Amino acid sequence: MRNAWHPGPAELVRRATDADSRKHTDSLEAPRHYLDVDDLPIDPRDSLPVPWGRPHAEADSLMRHTTGHSLTDVGILPWQIQWSYRRLVAALAADSLDVPRVERLAADLGHYLGDAHVPLHTSAN
Repeated sequence: MRNAWHPGPAELVRRATDADSRKHTDSLEAPRHYLDVDDLPIDPRDSLPVPWGRPHAEADSLMRHTTGHSLTDVGILPWQIQWSYRRLVAALAADSLDVPRVERLAADLGHYLGDAHVPLHTSAN
């Protein structure tokens, strides 16, 4: 970790909003930033039909099969946090540290975690 952020977290801070910038160029990016809990086709207090950490295609297939709706219809923020975390752990565990990749993954994870705490990112606008 020290190698990735030495001498400080300036690059991580600079990249903190990169995920928002990608929403304008990547059609898959926007649903990663929210989960409209009130638009879920099921009662989320029960349980969601898609376990955390499943690959996106598998998670979307399970949601479609269970509810008839695409996972991206309501947002994938909680799943994206799990996927981002796993990618960051793998990048940090790699034999050779790819510092720019680690910085990007860490900035994205921090961004998605922050989005999860914004009220308008957890309910339909």
